[in-house]
Amino acid sequence: MSAIVTGGASGIGSATAGRLRNNGHDVVTWDLRGGDIICDISDPDAVSAALEQTLSTVGVPDRLVACAGVGASGMLIAQDPAEWKRVIDVNLTGAWLTMRAVAQAMIDGGTGGSIVAVSSISGTVADRDMGAYCVSKAGVDMLVRVAASEWGPHGIRVNAVGPGV
Repeated sequence: MSAIVTGGASGIGSATAGRLRNNGHDVVTWDLRGGDIICDISDPDAVSAALEQTLSTVGVPDRLVACAGVGASGMLIAQDPAEWKRVIDVNLTGAWLTMRAVAQAMIDGGTGGSIVAVSSISGTVADRDMGAYCVSKAGVDMLVRVAASEWGPHGIRVNAVGPGV
């Protein structure tokens, strides 16, 4: 059994990678700093390269935990557009790019598998002064629902977890 954990060098991602390893998985972590593979998940070319490296190392993964993310605060009316874009690019687009790449590998390999995206309770509640973050995590929640609908027939289970503070 093998797994990819994005954002696996610290925090929830690191703890998840450790738990998977303790349960017998070969785990490859993708992270900007300190992961097994250096990967900016908001960059489609970096995701493709990380997947190719993973496939050559452990084969088609059985699991993906899309955990990489960034926090942000700021009132919507004053939010810097570059910061808004960074949060959406990492938290939402990065989750989609990673999930899409791994799902395609699972489909091509005929293996199926499990994908878990780490969302947040902030995807369902309106946290004042955290607009970009809330929007990005709400997007992850819907991304997971659509992905489950599309990829379920291929034997890929897709879920999200929404930790809180």
